[in-house]
Amino acid sequence: SLIARKRRLRELSEREAAEVLRLFGQHAADGHFRRLALEADHYLRARDFLAAMKSTLTTLDALHLAIAQAAGLPLLTADRGLASAARRHG
Repeated sequence: SLIARKRRLRELSEREAAEVLRLFGQHAADGHFRRLALEADHYLRARDFLAAMKSTLTTLDALHLAIAQAAGLPLLTADRGLASAARRHG
């Protein structure tokens, strides 16, 4: 995870990492996140992103992007590659 990587690189202290995880749990408990059911179209759209070979998207990132697009939701990410692919794929 990004948190684990930032801990390894000493970009986050143990206390800061624990706070990020606490906030994530709190946001989930408060209903800030929506769960969407996966549909066949999501997989097909993700496949199209991967087949375009215009980015370094991972399969899971392509699927996240496909779901967000299909639902008309903004994609919020700290991953520069995923953000760039989201802009590129509209």
